[in-house]
Amino acid sequence: MKVPREVREVTRPAKTVVYGYVDKNGDVRYGVKERTYWKENGKQHQKDGPTIGHIESGMFISLPEDPIPPISYAESDMLSWGQYQLIVNRTQDIRDDLLQVYNIADAEKIYALAVLRTAESGLKDYEAKDAYENSYLRILYPGVALGRDTISELLHNLGRTCTRITKFMVGRVAKVPANHLVAMDGMLKSYEGEDSFLSDFSHKALKTGTRDVSVMMAYDVDVMEPVCANVYPGNLTDKAVFRDFIESNRVHRGVVITDRGFKYGSAKQVFLDNPDLHFLIPLDRDSKVIDEYNVLCTDRTLANRPAVAGRKVRMHDGRFLYGYRDTDRAVNEEKAWLSKHRDYDPTELESRRRVFGSIVFVCDLDAPLETVYAAYEERWEVEVLFRFYKRILTLDETRVESDQSVIGTEFINFLSMIMMCRLRKAFHEVECLRGRSFRYNMKLLNKGVMMRDTPASEWRPKKLTRKQEDAFIELGIIERPQAIKRKVGRPKGSKNKPKVQ
Repeated sequence: MKVPREVREVTRPAKTVVYGYVDKNGDVRYGVKERTYWKENGKQHQKDGPTIGHIESGMFISLPEDPIPPISYAESDMLSWGQYQLIVNRTQDIRDDLLQVYNIADAEKIYALAVLRTAESGLKDYEAKDAYENSYLRILYPGVALGRDTISELLHNLGRTCTRITKFMVGRVAKVPANHLVAMDGMLKSYEGEDSFLSDFSHKALKTGTRDVSVMMAYDVDVMEPVCANVYPGNLTDKAVFRDFIESNRVHRGVVITDRGFKYGSAKQVFLDNPDLHFLIPLDRDSKVIDEYNVLCTDRTLANRPAVAGRKVRMHDGRFLYGYRDTDRAVNEEKAWLSKHRDYDPTELESRRRVFGSIVFVCDLDAPLETVYAAYEERWEVEVLFRFYKRILTLDETRVESDQSVIGTEFINFLSMIMMCRLRKAFHEVECLRGRSFRYNMKLLNKGVMMRDTPASEWRPKKLTRKQEDAFIELGIIERPQAIKRKVGRPKGSKNKPKVQ
């Protein structure tokens, strides 16, 4: 809009420019902006800055020196608190372990991003900064930079310096007691990286049509949380990466439990090289040693499971075979088989009945039948963990653009899984939350909100219902209020006693 000469000639600060505009009422107004000048390559350049005032009634009127900021830039006076406080309370050791490997600025970025991914299901990297600014995490750990570009650079650098991640994993493995059960398993995640050594077609590619990356993980069954994890190309099987996983993370002791897809022969040398590392491996139902040692001819039922019969046999090389038949499972498997075979050969059904509901393990430890069966049942926790990984934390797809960033983001995801396991244990310790779904309990924590009356006042929790407050007290998020002792009064009935003459 053209500015009249008389308006441009009004006295105003130097290095400013006048511009015209129409306000919301339809009136023409004239604003004054700062203007910056500089020379580059011999040419004069200029740039308009912020508005510093207006021309009104032939005078320059400056804007207030301390204007009220727009609400879009003001700090939030209401912060999500419950889930963040509980996660921080239960995971301080993770932050301490990170400080053994990274400086404090990097450690707090890594830790804060993992906390955010745990507290906010399905959080995208570009949403992390906003989630941080609207959570109590910014009060507990102020000044953590979590912008989109910062996170992208962080993930890339984490993968680029992957030996530090290995050092962190080795430190966690060293803390696992020798008598603990360690379940190992892998899972596939979609990753269509260009020119990537991690992205490749897996054995599931015929169904999904996508390339994958493989995540191998060790899980401490006794404390119910992950111990360590590595990222491998998607076309490698669990048994193919087993030796590298054991050696890189220095898993040299404990009892390793695997699934049916793992073959003892492919890792035999690993166990021979690590005498303190023991194994419990299920065999395929068509394995020759099952018939050779007739291990499915069970001879007694388990003391704590009357529906399960078992037998233990010592092999010629000193290893043990543990055979089990679960009658309840056998019935279900036979029903499933009959539903798919309306016309069948009776001799085939008879041969299959022999293996329905059965499972046989090879192990290098001499243990009671009940102990071995219970150990394998507890291994199911790692399957539950992967289900949480994909559904609760919604981390089933890799959304980064380089192999280094894949390694970095999977490290953050690994930390989130530990935090999620700590939350599950915390919920199990509280009677009113035990048996509730994970999502239900997280929604309860979302009820915890911190508020303040003015920007200078202290934060205080929003009032909770009695039931919610009791849950927060049991979880250790807030302290139990102290009972107020009333002043000792006159004994009951003393007013009615006759006065002594």
